[in-house]
Amino acid sequence: MKPSETPYKNYESYPKKDHLDYGLIVYQEGFSIQQNNLTQFTSRIKNNNNDYPDLNNFWFISGAHIDRLDHNRLVKRKDSYPKAYRNDASDSDVFMGGYIKDDIRSLPNSIQSVLYRRNTESDGESKKIFSFHGFPKFNGGKDGFSQRCFGYARDVKKRDEIADKVKDILKENTYEFKTGPEVLNEL
Repeated sequence: MKPSETPYKNYESYPKKDHLDYGLIVYQEGFSIQQNNLTQFTSRIKNNNNDYPDLNNFWFISGAHIDRLDHNRLVKRKDSYPKAYRNDASDSDVFMGGYIKDDIRSLPNSIQSVLYRRNTESDGESKKIFSFHGFPKFNGGKDGFSQRCFGYARDVKKRDEIADKVKDILKENTYEFKTGPEVLNEL
């Protein structure tokens, strides 16, 4: 779940528990990945759709985030109506920005036809860029967390293109940037 912008909703003491950040993981000593096990696992996957997440196509930023307006600009959404995409948006922009079924009619015709050909048979697709504003420790609760942002693309070329655009947005900030392969190499 994405953390709430209302800090008290992010703590275990909040009864609904609907904004606890279950997406955070912690590396523990003793954990190991054996290369041969990964090879055996991936060799069993047949016809993997290139829209599926692939860690090679991920990028991660810690210490900074992008806001909703910058996210919309990255994926070419309209400023006047942010649920709609600009006419120059590509299928790749819509893939990165996501959509809900009711908004398909507002997409450029060329993209509508691509989505119908892909036959996603869903009520929409999630965005592929995720950004968390962070929050400080609050009223003696658990530790807060720092700003972070991550995302993935269909291929390395698009990953690097999006990452460069995000870095351009964050040029004034101090942050750490890593790709999926860099994270894997650290394990």
